[in-house]
Amino acid sequence: MKISRLILITVSATICLAIVLGTHTVVNAGQRFVIEFDVDRPGHDYESFAVSSMEDCLQACNEDFSCSSFTYVGRGYQPSEFNNERPICWLKDRVPDSRRGTGMVSGIKR
Repeated sequence: MKISRLILITVSATICLAIVLGTHTVVNAGQRFVIEFDVDRPGHDYESFAVSSMEDCLQACNEDFSCSSFTYVGRGYQPSEFNNERPICWLKDRVPDSRRGTGMVSGIKR
């Protein structure tokens, strides 16, 4: 018997996602995102800020016309030169190449 971990994410009144860990396509208020768990997409950052959750990062990208992708970095997973007290959202104007990134979630607008 196969057992999957299911995560329910509520971003706002307009979005509710149920996803199984891995890479998945989700819809946020009509905008599609591919969500990648444990994936970093370094580079092409134009804005970064502290957030409470990955959902906040996804919502910020969704609401910003310039945003093509994002990477959410969980608390404690930033390089040492960055503040690791809170999770950080990195908005990107392109879709950089991916690499494994423990504690990170990346999203791509489609």
